[in-house]
Amino acid sequence: MTIGDTLLKITDYPFAYSLMAILFASNGLELLSKDSLVFLGIAGAIGTILTIIDPVGFIIMRYMKWVEKIAFFFFSNPNAQETRTFRLLQKINPKLKEQSRICKNWEEVENAFHTKSIELEKEKIVSSYYFLILIVFTYIMIGHFGAIENNSNYWAIQKICDVSCVKDYSSITLIIISVILVIIISLNAGKIFKKVRTVSTYLMGINHPVVTKTSIENLSRFIESGDWKTAEYWRNIVETEFLNEQGLVEERGEKLKNHMNALIGQFKQHKNYIDENNNRSLINSLTNRKTSSKEVLTIDMLCTFSNYKNLLEHFYTDTSLMRYNKIYKVLELDEKFKNSLNDTNAKINEGVENILKKLSEYSSDVSNAISKNGGPWINLKLLIEHLECFVQTTNKDIIPISENPDYHLFQVRIFDHREYEGYGQDVIAELYQSDAEILTKELHELSNKIRNENSVFTTTWLELRKAEEDLKQMINELLLSYELMTIPIRGSCNYCRNEEFWSKTSIVNDENKVKEISPIMYTKQKI
Repeated sequence: MTIGDTLLKITDYPFAYSLMAILFASNGLELLSKDSLVFLGIAGAIGTILTIIDPVGFIIMRYMKWVEKIAFFFFSNPNAQETRTFRLLQKINPKLKEQSRICKNWEEVENAFHTKSIELEKEKIVSSYYFLILIVFTYIMIGHFGAIENNSNYWAIQKICDVSCVKDYSSITLIIISVILVIIISLNAGKIFKKVRTVSTYLMGINHPVVTKTSIENLSRFIESGDWKTAEYWRNIVETEFLNEQGLVEERGEKLKNHMNALIGQFKQHKNYIDENNNRSLINSLTNRKTSSKEVLTIDMLCTFSNYKNLLEHFYTDTSLMRYNKIYKVLELDEKFKNSLNDTNAKINEGVENILKKLSEYSSDVSNAISKNGGPWINLKLLIEHLECFVQTTNKDIIPISENPDYHLFQVRIFDHREYEGYGQDVIAELYQSDAEILTKELHELSNKIRNENSVFTTTWLELRKAEEDLKQMINELLLSYELMTIPIRGSCNYCRNEEFWSKTSIVNDENKVKEISPIMYTKQKI
């Protein structure tokens, strides 16, 4: 043939000489005689011509290319699987749709037909065809040209059986061999298409840095050795690496690490700033300074981070949704708690208004300062604030009243701060004894009534505090991993969701995934 130095290169010569030998035998001629020299020369000429032209190999190659090209363009159509043709072909040959996943151009597949490995596989089919031609030619010579009758003396000498017997057995044997050859040729022809796809994957992979060198070398080694089963295994690995762009993983991993270090480093600075403000607020409240402010909760600290959205997208596209779920749980409970708190506050305001109607004498003071005139007074603002906090706790009783010896009035408290110097004002009212007892009793009954009527409020508050603690622990563990120079989270965000950091497949998957983030995750966000 025309493929180089292989044993199959001399296939044409045995075929040509075998053909001449059959002709000799059919005419009763001896192979080693003067009359045979012409036939031997003709056989050599035929073998040489077949070697140069290779007509059978040419026809087989053109046919295989034609079939593969039709299949390639048919299955390249994204709607191919919805057609009747596809369903019919799938029933005939379920493996026909196994096209190479990374070869998008026909030229890439066509080049595989011209490689030495595929040419070698083609030669196996060609040699089988030649053998089949010889079998068919022999059958014709026996059945129609009297090959057995012309050699009747030979069979008589051998005393095997008569001419008719030899003719019948020879014909049956040749038919069986022909059927076996047709089956073998069909199977080998079907396998060569899968081998072409394996080689085309190799040719595609050697020119791309997205595939690792080790995988390409292993695929090449098994193709050259003819171990197609193992080569197919490595083809799948190469295709997976190509789609995931595995060859760029190390480089992209380093860039992603730098990005995550910058993002988490900014978050750590933000957290430290919030923690300092919270500590300052606590000190101010202990010293009863008016400049004290409310403590910023963990969820508020997280949602007010300037790159909160990027951080959230990393949490959601990470391999584990554990961190995302902790944030979601806090925000969900916080929303539920706010709705319940609005109902509770309305009931508290209504209940306090009814209680005040039962008192005989007092002056309303909505400021934080205690009245200086020595008469009965109530700080309504402080009363409502303490009562709102009280119903959120598991405390059962209001603090008993105590006498103020300076004014002969009795002090009413919901929380007792007397043992904590400078912790803040705790007296909500100073009244005559009867009014103080009425106020304490009514506040006790009102708090129990609100708890009984709105048990969801208390339960939600406790769940929210627990979820807040879990979130706080998660953030501390995240920052600890960051300090240990590891990447605590993976995934992608709007900043790094590009081919500099991720493969095309990962980008598409993450872009679709972030669309599923619940809107509740942005309810507290402030830029």
